[in-house]
Amino acid sequence: MSKNRLQEKAQKSRLKFPLYSYTREGSDHAPRFKATVNFNGIFFDSPIFIFYSTLKKAENAAAEVALNTVEKRRHKAAALVSSENRSACMFKNRLQEKAQKSRLNLPSYSSTRKGPDHAPQFKATVNFNGKTFKSPTFYSTLRQAENAAAEVALNTVEKRGHNLALALAVLWLFLFLHAWLYPE
Repeated sequence: MSKNRLQEKAQKSRLKFPLYSYTREGSDHAPRFKATVNFNGIFFDSPIFIFYSTLKKAENAAAEVALNTVEKRRHKAAALVSSENRSACMFKNRLQEKAQKSRLNLPSYSSTRKGPDHAPQFKATVNFNGKTFKSPTFYSTLRQAENAAAEVALNTVEKRGHNLALALAVLWLFLFLHAWLYPE
């Protein structure tokens, strides 16, 4: 049923539960209903030209409109995000993959929470390869904070890796030139 699916979507997304309102027309022995659902501050009506014989059917129809609209918006938003941007949002995954490829311990995360229950803010710390990296600021979700900490860790580790590669290239060039200029 659409009402159940909409409520589950609200729970998974940590949103307020959907609120329903209705209008009733017709006589007591043959009522007709239309419903509206408030989902995340947006109102969705059951189809305009259809009246339902039960309130349950009208609420399900409104929930179905909400679900379909939210899914269409989500798909449009996902289409706008390029694969490059998607990979940039996956710093936690990339850090874990780096640890596995390098046969290091997996990164471990801890967090600090502040703010009221209705608007918490999080700052995360990740331990990776014996070093600690912090998210630069507070974020509205724990996932964002952990992702930011992982980004800091990756950028630092990759920067060190590039510096090491550059140092090795310079050393190799020096040895090559030395051997070329001063043959034995």
